[in-house]
Amino acid sequence: MDTYLRNKLQTISFVLVVLVVFCHATNLTYNFDSETVLIKKGVNWFLQTAISDGVGKIASPLFFSISGFLFFYSIQDGSMKEFFPKYIKRFNTLVLPYFLWSLYGILLYFALQSNSFSKPFFTNGLISDLTLIQIIDIVLLNPIPYHFWYVRDLVMLIIISPILFWLINRFGLYVLLVFLIFWIYALNFQIFTSRALLYFSLGAYFSIKNINMNNLKFRNSYFIPVMWLALILLKTTLGFMDFENEFLIELVKQASIVAGIISVWCLYDYIFINRDVTKTRLYPLFQYSFFLFAFHEPLLSIVKKLLNFLLGQSEIISFIIYVTAPLVTIFLSLLVASYMKIFVSRFYRLMTGGR
Repeated sequence: MDTYLRNKLQTISFVLVVLVVFCHATNLTYNFDSETVLIKKGVNWFLQTAISDGVGKIASPLFFSISGFLFFYSIQDGSMKEFFPKYIKRFNTLVLPYFLWSLYGILLYFALQSNSFSKPFFTNGLISDLTLIQIIDIVLLNPIPYHFWYVRDLVMLIIISPILFWLINRFGLYVLLVFLIFWIYALNFQIFTSRALLYFSLGAYFSIKNINMNNLKFRNSYFIPVMWLALILLKTTLGFMDFENEFLIELVKQASIVAGIISVWCLYDYIFINRDVTKTRLYPLFQYSFFLFAFHEPLLSIVKKLLNFLLGQSEIISFIIYVTAPLVTIFLSLLVASYMKIFVSRFYRLMTGGR
């Protein structure tokens, strides 16, 4: 893989993680012991929805596409001899961190729930009240850092990767068409979603068919980001007006995701085609992408609850928290990551899969 494409994927991945943090930063509801209060629809609702349920929704599909592309990169004949080294590597980079961060979530919540000051902030039950079966379920399938559903689905897709290779290598775009139908009709599987299958296979297709990613250029590429923003505004407006045709809203949303993926790909080339991204001030932070992804929850939820406690509840406060909480979370996550990498480097590499 050439340096330009490697830097491009690394940069886009960091941007996507930041978008994930903002996706999880929404606070349009307040959970009390006896009820859940919704923030009324206004400017705050519109902005949070447009960003988190609009711009940010490209994150997981594009992540799956990048993961599919990278996993099948250098796979030539699809023999198990080629897949075994990939399996071993992904065990260290995905499976082991998955369990470690899942255990971290349980231990952190248990510690916070054992403290008299922080215990009232938890409204969904106590770790100490869980049965052994429930704890096992949390560790294996539904970790407290809930965003690890992405890693869980990715691991399942990697397990069946030899089958995907054979299908894509033999039937090409027809396989993607079938997976697209699965996605349209929401035919999800027990071990992964149809969305994950579609976008992972899309990335795999580019690798298996040896398509040069640097040649993916789009005419009138400036028009695509404009269309992306227009679709986001349309979808958000329809939701704001309580438009009843949910199928149309979902169609607009998915169209915006496709436009967003193309937009991000093109915008990178527009910004860095004649500029070295490694010379930018932010580039050193890109190495912490996985740690930021892993560490931002439940930290973000804790920061939001704390800000709610300190600032109260109102529409303007809700938006202030929406902007402030993810920025604080990103700063703290990067700070912790940088210190861990220096002072406990082996543990850091274990938690991040050697990244």
